[in-house]
Amino acid sequence: MPKDTITPKPARKPRAPAAQTTAMATNLPPPTDQEICNELMTIQRKLMILQSQITITEKALIRIRLGSIKTLPIYDKLMENLDDQKRQFETDMVS
Repeated sequence: MPKDTITPKPARKPRAPAAQTTAMATNLPPPTDQEICNELMTIQRKLMILQSQITITEKALIRIRLGSIKTLPIYDKLMENLDDQKRQFETDMVS
């Protein structure tokens, strides 16, 4: 396509900036001590829940490693089949 057949498009006008209506534009009062305390207590509760979930997960993993918790036999069978398929694939690729 020749260059002289391309029609130039007119330049766009720059967009006017929007009026600032964010929280930064309005002067909010500083949070009270009670609001700060409530926020910190909420964060502390969430951290305690996460910590207990991590502890429970770690204990379960330790029990699985020690053998006191058995994984599902279906899962073990699937993993054996997957290992067999991987070995078969590798031997087929070498042959």
